[in-house]
Amino acid sequence: MSKIHDASDGSTFSKSSWRQFCVLLRKNFLVTRRTPFSLLIELAVPALFLYLMGLIKGDSKPTRYEGDIPFADTPVPTFEDLQTFASHPNVLCYDNNIFFRCNCDNYGVGFPSDYISGLPVTNTSLAMWGSGHALSTLAYVCSGLASLGGNFSSLSATDQCTAAQFYDSMCIDPSTGYTYAGYYYGTDSSAGDSIATVEDACGAPGGELNSSEYLTLFSDTIAVLVNDETEPFEATIPEEDIETECQALGLAVMPKDSTNGVDEANDFLAYVQAAYPESADHWRALESEAEFTEIVTDEGYTSAGADPGLSFGVVFYSGGPDWEYKIRTNFTKEFDDWGYYYNNVPSTFSNTDTSCKEPGDCFWTSRYHSSSVLAVQQLVDNWIISQSVPEGSSTEFSPPQVRVAEFPHSAYAQNGFWDTAGFTFAILVVISVMFPVANTLSHLVKEKELRIKEGLKMMGLTGLAHTASWVFHFVCLFFCVALLMVIASGTLFENSDKVLMFLYLFAFFMATTSFCFFIAAFFSRARTAATIGTLLFFVALFPYFAVSDKEGITANQRRAACLLPSTCLALGTVPLVEFEDAGVGVTSETAGSSESGFTFNDVITMLIIDVFVYAVLAWYATNVLPSEWGTSQKPWFIFTKAYWLSGMTSREAMAKNSELLGHDESEGRPSVEPASEELRAQVPAGQCVAIRGLTKVYRSSVGGSKTAVDKLDLTMYAGQITALLGHNGAGKTTLLAMLTGMIPATEGSAFIAGRDANEDMSNIRKSLGVCPQHDILYPTLTVKEHLRLYAVLKGVPHADLGEAIKKTLLDVGLTEKENEKTKTLSGGQKRKLSVGIALIGGSKVVFLDEPTSGMDPHSRRFTWDLIRKNREGRVVVLTTHFMDEADLLGDRVAIMADGMLKCCGSSLFLKKHYGVGYNLTVVRGIEGDSPSSPNGQEGGNAVSESKLEEGTPRHENDKSHLQVGPIKALVRSHVKASVLLSDVGAELSFQLPSEASSSFKGMLLEMDDRKEELGINSYGMSVTTLEEVFLRVASEATDHKNLGHLGRLRRESSHASDMEKVATPNESVQRGVTEDRSSDRSWTSAFLYQTLALLKKRLLTFRRDKKMWAFVVLMPVVFIGTGALLILDFDIKDQPALALSPQVYNNGGGAPFPFATECSDTIATDGVCDPGVLMESLDNPDSAQEVDLELSPDAESGEAVGELNTALSVFPNSYDNRVFGALSFREADTAAATFDYTIHSNYSALHSAPVYLNQMNSAILRLLSGDPEQSIKTVMHPMPETADVEEILDFVQTFFIIIFTIMAFSFVPAGWIMFIVREKDTKCKHQQIVSGVGLEAYWFSSFLWDFGSFLVPMTFAIVLFKGLGVDSLFENGADAAFVLLFILFGLSMVPYTYLGSFMFSSHSKAQNLWLFHNFVLGILGPVALFSIPNEKWYQDALLFVLNLFPQVCFSFALLVLGFTNVVGGDEEGEGEDDFEDDFDPFDKFVRRSLTYMACEVVVYTIFLLLIERYSAGGSCLSSLCGKAAVGASTLLSSVSPQQLGEGDVLDEDVARETERVRQGGGDGDAVKIEGVTKVYPTHAGAKVAVKSTSLGIPKGQCFGLLGINGAGKSSLLSILSGGIPATAGAASLGGHDVGKEPEAIHRLMGYCPQFDALFETLTGREHLRLYAAIKGIPAAEVEEAASTMITDLGLGQYADKLAGSYSGGNKRKLSVAVAMIGDPQIVFLDEPSTGMDPMARRMMWNYIMRIVTQNRSCAMILTTHSMEECEALCQRIGIMVGGRMRCLGSSQHLKTRFGKGFQLEARVGAVSPTDIDAMLATIAPATGGQASLPSELCGPALDAAQCPEFAPEITAEGRGAMVYHALANERTVLARDFAAWLCLEQSCSRVIAFVESSFKGARLREKQNAKMRFEIPQQEDKTLGAMFGFIEDSAAELGVGEYSLSQISLEQIFNGFASQQQEEQGRAAGIV
Repeated sequence: MSKIHDASDGSTFSKSSWRQFCVLLRKNFLVTRRTPFSLLIELAVPALFLYLMGLIKGDSKPTRYEGDIPFADTPVPTFEDLQTFASHPNVLCYDNNIFFRCNCDNYGVGFPSDYISGLPVTNTSLAMWGSGHALSTLAYVCSGLASLGGNFSSLSATDQCTAAQFYDSMCIDPSTGYTYAGYYYGTDSSAGDSIATVEDACGAPGGELNSSEYLTLFSDTIAVLVNDETEPFEATIPEEDIETECQALGLAVMPKDSTNGVDEANDFLAYVQAAYPESADHWRALESEAEFTEIVTDEGYTSAGADPGLSFGVVFYSGGPDWEYKIRTNFTKEFDDWGYYYNNVPSTFSNTDTSCKEPGDCFWTSRYHSSSVLAVQQLVDNWIISQSVPEGSSTEFSPPQVRVAEFPHSAYAQNGFWDTAGFTFAILVVISVMFPVANTLSHLVKEKELRIKEGLKMMGLTGLAHTASWVFHFVCLFFCVALLMVIASGTLFENSDKVLMFLYLFAFFMATTSFCFFIAAFFSRARTAATIGTLLFFVALFPYFAVSDKEGITANQRRAACLLPSTCLALGTVPLVEFEDAGVGVTSETAGSSESGFTFNDVITMLIIDVFVYAVLAWYATNVLPSEWGTSQKPWFIFTKAYWLSGMTSREAMAKNSELLGHDESEGRPSVEPASEELRAQVPAGQCVAIRGLTKVYRSSVGGSKTAVDKLDLTMYAGQITALLGHNGAGKTTLLAMLTGMIPATEGSAFIAGRDANEDMSNIRKSLGVCPQHDILYPTLTVKEHLRLYAVLKGVPHADLGEAIKKTLLDVGLTEKENEKTKTLSGGQKRKLSVGIALIGGSKVVFLDEPTSGMDPHSRRFTWDLIRKNREGRVVVLTTHFMDEADLLGDRVAIMADGMLKCCGSSLFLKKHYGVGYNLTVVRGIEGDSPSSPNGQEGGNAVSESKLEEGTPRHENDKSHLQVGPIKALVRSHVKASVLLSDVGAELSFQLPSEASSSFKGMLLEMDDRKEELGINSYGMSVTTLEEVFLRVASEATDHKNLGHLGRLRRESSHASDMEKVATPNESVQRGVTEDRSSDRSWTSAFLYQTLALLKKRLLTFRRDKKMWAFVVLMPVVFIGTGALLILDFDIKDQPALALSPQVYNNGGGAPFPFATECSDTIATDGVCDPGVLMESLDNPDSAQEVDLELSPDAESGEAVGELNTALSVFPNSYDNRVFGALSFREADTAAATFDYTIHSNYSALHSAPVYLNQMNSAILRLLSGDPEQSIKTVMHPMPETADVEEILDFVQTFFIIIFTIMAFSFVPAGWIMFIVREKDTKCKHQQIVSGVGLEAYWFSSFLWDFGSFLVPMTFAIVLFKGLGVDSLFENGADAAFVLLFILFGLSMVPYTYLGSFMFSSHSKAQNLWLFHNFVLGILGPVALFSIPNEKWYQDALLFVLNLFPQVCFSFALLVLGFTNVVGGDEEGEGEDDFEDDFDPFDKFVRRSLTYMACEVVVYTIFLLLIERYSAGGSCLSSLCGKAAVGASTLLSSVSPQQLGEGDVLDEDVARETERVRQGGGDGDAVKIEGVTKVYPTHAGAKVAVKSTSLGIPKGQCFGLLGINGAGKSSLLSILSGGIPATAGAASLGGHDVGKEPEAIHRLMGYCPQFDALFETLTGREHLRLYAAIKGIPAAEVEEAASTMITDLGLGQYADKLAGSYSGGNKRKLSVAVAMIGDPQIVFLDEPSTGMDPMARRMMWNYIMRIVTQNRSCAMILTTHSMEECEALCQRIGIMVGGRMRCLGSSQHLKTRFGKGFQLEARVGAVSPTDIDAMLATIAPATGGQASLPSELCGPALDAAQCPEFAPEITAEGRGAMVYHALANERTVLARDFAAWLCLEQSCSRVIAFVESSFKGARLREKQNAKMRFEIPQQEDKTLGAMFGFIEDSAAELGVGEYSLSQISLEQIFNGFASQQQEEQGRAAGIV
């Protein structure tokens, strides 16, 4: 088969990989489909965002602008024209006078607003006005003239005519009739009627003036207005005020430096001073450009500061022939009424701005029209030309008349949307896709966190298939997201190409996916990855701010920034916004066009590059970075031979370690049984698991270390089950983790199936099957889907898939659950599924880590059978805490302690090595434990032998010594060497030496006779059990003769604690008991006490929770700090020097240069109109394109301007060949050097006017000088920015700081909700509530802590902003509003967040979604508020809804506060002092937000408490939704009476108890349950979990609640604890109704849930302190109570370690301690011993029994899967089946009623090799001596062995199941294995025949391999003692290696009932 190597893990992509890819793809699809809410958000939010933006855009009514073809031009004033005003500084305030700058605050109009250029101007006079003055000033002048209209008689005739002429020429646009007098001041145009009369009298001109006429008329008109005494004209500075109000400005001339341009500078300065004496004093000579820069940048230099103020600078670089000079001018000019500033020149960072649709859009282009820059340029150029004309030339140079006209523009519509939203659009787009990014990261890391990824790999998954499946999944998902976004953006991007939009978005999502793969490699926790990864994604947007709008950034710098996907996405929005705003959109034509060289195509290209860049980085990082689970490669792994040729290196490793592998662990170790030669031969053959010197050392961050596995040598053979035992923390799980590649070994190695685990784990995993200690299951996949997934991974053929799944379902007993999601399974059912996953598919090496943990006994037998029948041909390694399981299944048992192997061998070997004879187990009758008194009130006690011997005083109610003493005396009277091993609960255990076996018969007979007298319920005899061996090894008791040492170890904890109680008069105080906590403290004191305890809990968890630190402190600080850095970095970048040249246009290709002329062709031959000659002298004459206008001979002067613009409106234009300038000639006489031309300046070309002016002057220079090499290079270089400009930009700083503040404080509530939901998710909240925490105390403490944590970043923000001088948030009284906004935001956000927590069940999703929620509302909310159109019907409703969110109130008010303080109030035209007086920080908008937030604090808090009260501390949403959607009555009506069990026949004991409770007999019981029914809604209708159960449990009783997984036990406990409501019936605890008085019952309870509800960041001691305080133990006694619990439950070694690091068993101990502390009156223990090793389990039993029996007021309900535990602790037992109580009574009562006499368990000895050889010889004639037997030879072999009766037993469930499964799996069975089975069965048959013949009615009930269990009815002629003697006498003869005889066990009774459970359809082999 062809294969493609996958370098990620050495896997191959073949047909199997293709199947893996397909099944994983299906898995991804199912998981995604079953989280519809998350999927909906992923799909809808980005599209919805664009759709809403489109709606907002569409809701803004577009304004229609008509196209315009300008017919007028504006004359460029000469420097001589500017001299006219030299004697009258600031003739009009705010004009462009370059000689003076005056303070106009008290004169004339306010700030200038619009300039005429860009408006529809057809009047040449108006155009000339625009060259120097603002439109507002013109309106002021015209208004003054209109006012004079009625009072002309006071003026002289000349003045009247002057005023009338100006009004007619300047104040009325002749084309429109528009009167500029009313532009600002509202003067009625009719006011000019009287002026019109005067015009007629004096013959006023018709509106068109030449330059000279215009200037004269202008000066005369101003003089008229100034001299008018009736109406003062205040737009000028009076002459007497000039000195005080005005500052003389200088015009500097300088060389570049001391060597360049010196002569030219001196000559030019001498020229201007001589030519223009009026302004000679204003010209200044400077030494160099550096001096000029130094002057301007001096700190004391300001626009209105002291001299020297400079308006212009001319810097000469070189003289002819290559003239070069630079114009330096002020970049900024003045403010308008909104605080923005104008420029004298456009920005020199760029040449074009293609977003302009008309001149008004690019108003900065018109700065050349309204400033004196062109006049200065013309002055310098004219001087240069004059200097270059050769002496004696016949041509006298006359400066040309230059004019400027705008380009034409088309009609368009604009709604202003992009002007408002353009800046923030990129940020909002990135925010809209943050949730899909977070979810992608969560998906990728979740599998790693849950160990699913490694689990999949352990079972054969190739890395390539896994990665490819996720990639394809995200491709499909984001294809849909991108498509939806394109569809939703139809109205938003209406002009753009949809295909390009899709490619852009899809490429972004693919780049982001690669980015997420890369980021995911760094994390092992999904929540952390989703949080920090999303943050990194957002932070990756920050370079956008540096490269997008900043001028001077090159295209390559933007491409480099595009290596960050979020920045690239944002940069892509820039051309989108620009082109959409321009009305053209991004299309195939525009996508490759850009002013900066960075195009939309570049964005898409870079995103595609990002895909591959991050894919490679992700691949490398995944291999190299160490993770919590799985091993990592060395950084140079790609250069190693092992990576590419792993199989070869494995073979080399085997050969290299052959000597090491040749050694066996049994060498020199008597505690290890040597393996047979046949088994040892598997080592060199590579058929086993050989561990040699394996070590694992964990090193802590503080320098310490812990050795978990210490130089371990162990061999596990194929065809055997190796049981690996050890106490909690012995190193078992660590060993399995190393063997499966989950963690790397520190040293040593393991060889699995011939491959080195250190070098070749990828190939090893192809043959592995693993059932880890913690289930690695997908919560939303069904049982069947899991099995299908893993079956495909393991290579099960497609044709066999269905059968394999069906068979596994049957084997594990999950047939009824095949279509149920795993999250609905109980713990035991999940374990069954995990075992099935490990075994399905024929894995050759199977590791089962505590596979039956949490299973009931009946389910365990199914699992045992499944494991046993799948061991053939496999290495099966099993870890367990059930000694009977290890005894039954383990061919070899290995026991570890402290990471080392202590012993290993068969069960019989270990028992012989450590055993000391027999065990006698006596079960005493606990008071009340009798059939006649099922509800007795008394209980027994557990007492150690040492206390009896030492005369330890007893509790006054403790009468157990009356039972123990006589029993002990009886035993010792017959066996003096007996030792009392334990006295736990009702069970006594004695150890009897084997040499005293002759005395056993007499002892047992006497015990039978005195059974009633001694209070003995039952007793049993057995040989030493494997549990005894385990306890000896685990306690390191190596002295075999010290028989009492083990007993003392078992009694150690109880002895110590009891001795302490003897010394303490008040033992209740010793345990922290408060007899009536509710009466000890008032509600107020209890509330405060609990609040303090909960606050301490929050402090401890906060200190250790780095993620909480990150969200609540670090992230806000980082974002605020980033905002601060941006402010500090927001330097006002000086404008660069820009060489004026048309060659830069069209991406450096130059631009066409059309020209036309008014000259007649007929006179061109006379040489008086020859523009073509001049155009031939251009730098690039080929660019000149003459346009024939076909003007009539009688055309008026200047008509060419409009005609050329008309031609330009249809001139061929493309984005790579655009026209940026044109020329129209009035006159072009090259011979006379007379030129009059108009430059047509394209408004989108920022410097078109000076560029083409430079081109024409250079051409004139060449023409007149006669030297084609002559040229003029003009450089435009604005002056550096001054200190004043920094104040102008304060609003930009304010915006940035507010945006980053909003983002920063989005993290804090996300941290709050994470903790709250995590407490709910892990059931810690429920644990606190049921332990007595009041809801008010819980939420109040949370409120205090969270608001207190909010104050930290709040204070940081305020101090930082104040320190940075963000004055807009502090000055003018804004500081009070600013701080109050923060405080109310924090106060309102806390309860709002708590309410939001009810929507989530996963804390990771809650955190991410809440962060996204805060971002969106915090940024989009204010945009929506600002954008709400006035007078819309929905305005008030939308305002109300948006203000319900505190984020919106806070961010909106903050923006209003900051901007209002920077920009000013609502009043326009006010001075600064007026503004400071009028500014109100608490304006109506801020007040509204403050009011809303204040109300939200109260309202949301009330809602929170009401909802929690209603749900009684449970899950609010489940309660509300359950009651709303499917009420109790609806649920009951949805199930049939049969399902509710109404027709069931109750057991007599159950019926009697039900009747007793119904008649009130249970009213005085501590726990009363009456008719409780629980029905769950399911997709199929409803499931009845509890069926009308009634029960009463009195004080002082431990009630055992038994049932298989799914029987209803946990549901019943959840109802009693208030976790879920009952569907029907009622329950009460201590007389309080569970449903109505939850807090009252919680004060009485102690609760240990099935799954540990512990805080990972608290130590065990801190847990106990917390719950001691919660339960009301006085502060002085808390520490003592906690220490006592730690001692009693054996947690001393771990008490001060974090609970998150505990093993499963130690977590259960801590959970029990939490439940028991404070002496609760009612205790619920749900499977408390799950995961505990035998020693810890017995210690816990001892403690529980002592508490229950000594504290007579305590009632306890215990659920367990350990029948031994139940018998030892429970006075009364109930077994639930299918939600119904099926039996009820004491252990003995149940045995008497449902048991059938006695049970005998016997195991025959191991078959010897000699016997096997003999059997092989016997069957050889029939088999032909074959080593392997096919099925057809098995029958003859049985006949040859004379065992034909065994043939029917070779079935899946018969005694020959081993042979059957070998034949089924391998098609043959090894002849030696077959012979061994025959020998074993013959031995078993002899035992079966003996028992059935010796004991009447005896019946074989179960046979598991060599172990048999018989039921023996009561024998009339034999007592138990007699039966034991009879068996003992025959044991050796029958070959019985060990046996046990006792009364029928509770487990057998349980299994009998459990088999009736409908969900269990499977059947275990061997059970008859």
